[in-house]
Amino acid sequence: MNTIPSAFSSGLDALRTASGQVEQSAQTVAQQPARADDSTAASLEQALVDQTQAETYALAGVKVVQTADAVIGTLLDLSV
Repeated sequence: MNTIPSAFSSGLDALRTASGQVEQSAQTVAQQPARADDSTAASLEQALVDQTQAETYALAGVKVVQTADAVIGTLLDLSV
């Protein structure tokens, strides 16, 4: 029966990872000069890709938590 707590934990870990990745990439974007050269533009592009990836992690984490919650609800319904 450790599967459900593990699912919640995995979902929350994905959300924490996403949050950290967004913070890091946002800091990279904020530190870019107003006029970028090629290397700065590449850094900015990577930061934006990282934000999109973080969004995917967050959505996956939410789905995992929602699914674990639904499973708990179903198990409670079955045991009552």
